[in-house]
Amino acid sequence: MAVAKNKQKINTIDDLEGMTLGIMHSDSSIVSYFLKNVSDVKYKTYATKADLFKGLTNNEVNML
Repeated sequence: MAVAKNKQKINTIDDLEGMTLGIMHSDSSIVSYFLKNVSDVKYKTYATKADLFKGLTNNEVNML
């Protein structure tokens, strides 16, 4: 599941191309495994859920 500040819709995994995703640090290996074939996707990791949502609010990431 992906959450965006602007209610952006993701129909396929390829729609994540060029985006920066906010993820929990503890989930980074599983997320990178499932998105390994998506080109030009970046990750910003956060230690807490509060920081994760703050990153979305502050436009540090496109989606969670």
